[in-house]
Amino acid sequence: MSRTHATAPVRSENPQILSSACFSFLGFMSIGIPMAVMPGLIHHELVFSTLVADLVIGLQYLVRLLVHPFSCRVIDSAGPRQGVVYGLAGCALGGLLMLLGTL
Repeated sequence: MSRTHATAPVRSENPQILSSACFSFLGFMSIGIPMAVMPGLIHHELVFSTLVADLVIGLQYLVRLLVHPFSCRVIDSAGPRQGVVYGLAGCALGGLLMLLGTL
């Protein structure tokens, strides 16, 4: 007598893990690159003092503290996908403002 076992199809989690890792990488890069570039841009290119450059970097932390409760509310009420959409829109807006700052 032979027994056949029905096996459930194996579902790979790799695409979901890869998309989460890519999103996290892009999120950290969108924060890290401006943090590295802004002081030099403000001090050398725009010829402001180091105090102004430090204030701009400090302002980024202040904005993060102010936006955090809003982002938590969006994720709790509308779900993480809507939070990601808002976050990406905010990153795009920040990038456009940086481009306008160089003009």
